[in-house]
Amino acid sequence: MGEGNSDSRGDVAGGKSGNGDDRTKATKKSHDEDEGDRSTGSTGQGSAQTTSQVGNSSGSAGNGSAQTASQVGNSSGSAGNGSAQTASQVGNSSGSAGNGSAQTASQVGNSSGSAGKGSAQT
Repeated sequence: MGEGNSDSRGDVAGGKSGNGDDRTKATKKSHDEDEGDRSTGSTGQGSAQTTSQVGNSSGSAGNGSAQTASQVGNSSGSAGNGSAQTASQVGNSSGSAGNGSAQTASQVGNSSGSAGKGSAQT
């Protein structure tokens, strides 16, 4: 038992292993993983304005999300005020709820469970 303690102290003094080295490596890995995870689930006010979304957009929530944009593909669970205004949605839109969802837009495909004020006007 005594030899184990003397060896571990010697390693720390020599700089071969220590808590400081392990902490810096752990923080670098966590930052890299956070950057990858932040790309999914875009939330916020005015997100994706005047842009075109091509593909599956799952869980996109926020005020004014995807304004004046064309969504091509499946958009599941898109909720928010003024979502997809003056835009054309081509594909399946399941569970899209919110005030003024898909106003002045053409929906081509199956729209299941679309609830909200002024949904699919004109």
